[in-house]
Amino acid sequence: MTTTVITPAPKAGRRQKPEMVDYAKVALGECGAPSREDGALDFNRHMEKNTLYAEWFAKLRR
Repeated sequence: MTTTVITPAPKAGRRQKPEMVDYAKVALGECGAPSREDGALDFNRHMEKNTLYAEWFAKLRR
């Protein structure tokens, strides 16, 4: 297992903490560019009735 050390460049003032959080999130893969490029559609933040899974989801409610 690889350990990543997060060390952003120091900045003065209150803006340092949000920038450090942003830097950490990108380093952990939570934000930034998409981590996959397989061409699959991204249904994140879509209602299930507007996705390819609508029929499957409707069966769960029965």
